[in-house]
Amino acid sequence: MKQKRGFGSFLIWLVIVAILFFAYSYRDEFKAKDFILTGDLSEIVSSIKLTGRADTILRATHPELQQKDAFNESCHSHSQEVYVLGCYREDQDRLYVYNVNSKDLPGVREVTTAHEMLHAAYHRLYFWEKADLDKELKQVYDQLPQDSELRTSMQSYPASEFSDELHSRLGTEIADLPASLENYYKRYFTDRQRIVEYNTKYHAVFTKLKDETERLKKSIESKKQAIETRTKNYQNSQQALSLDVNQFNNNANNGNFISQTEFYQQRQTLIDRIRNQNTEYNELQKDVESLNADIAKYNQTVYYNNQLINQINSNSIPKAESGLTKINK
Repeated sequence: MKQKRGFGSFLIWLVIVAILFFAYSYRDEFKAKDFILTGDLSEIVSSIKLTGRADTILRATHPELQQKDAFNESCHSHSQEVYVLGCYREDQDRLYVYNVNSKDLPGVREVTTAHEMLHAAYHRLYFWEKADLDKELKQVYDQLPQDSELRTSMQSYPASEFSDELHSRLGTEIADLPASLENYYKRYFTDRQRIVEYNTKYHAVFTKLKDETERLKKSIESKKQAIETRTKNYQNSQQALSLDVNQFNNNANNGNFISQTEFYQQRQTLIDRIRNQNTEYNELQKDVESLNADIAKYNQTVYYNNQLINQINSNSIPKAESGLTKINK
């Protein structure tokens, strides 16, 4: 009797384990079953070409495209210095994306949605899967250039979050991955390069603006230095010319020239110097106009860059813009 009772208890235990394993294995299907993507979010998900597996994971997290206040609350985003575009809340198994609806930054919502979905996917991996995957991810990271933006930004993540974040970053940002990793990401994307292109496209907007502001800043500094030097030389030449003109007039009034030839020679020399001074003055005016044009363009570029940052920063606070001051003629 005892053996039968023990065997019966073992069978009950097996059934419970089987039920729990079944429920765990199909938890995403249960959670995703009645969730329907609508509106902009439906278009975003359609554009990033998810596999059926990834689509199920995404819908299981009941993703939400949120406006500023709701997003900041959902993602605990309260810093004006570090902007957050999305988050996956493991404690809720929920995914939130900041609704950056900007024609100037195409693809930002698509990349963010794919990035956060990969966080949800990573948390669904078994520990033995993560062990091998983490090694492969780290190998790719170690081969990145020391000054790459991805490598630099990853240094701020603690060890406990590093592999999780790297998993999302490599999958959405790096075009060329080892075959094994490329094959791994096929679990989630039917066209991963499309996500990478979205990421490259919207980051290129900021890269172009950064390059332009740096170019203009160097040009402005160079032109300013040249104008300051030439202005000082012009002022010294003008002062010397004024003294020489006064001296010439005094000599003429006092009859100090020994001949008409000397008079006309000195007079012509002064006329030539005055003409040269006028030419230098006009050239300086043109250079100042060119400098001011660069300053205006620099200020415009900085303003536009700040406007774009404000669009992706859910904690941005409008503030008075300050730029470089133009030079008076």
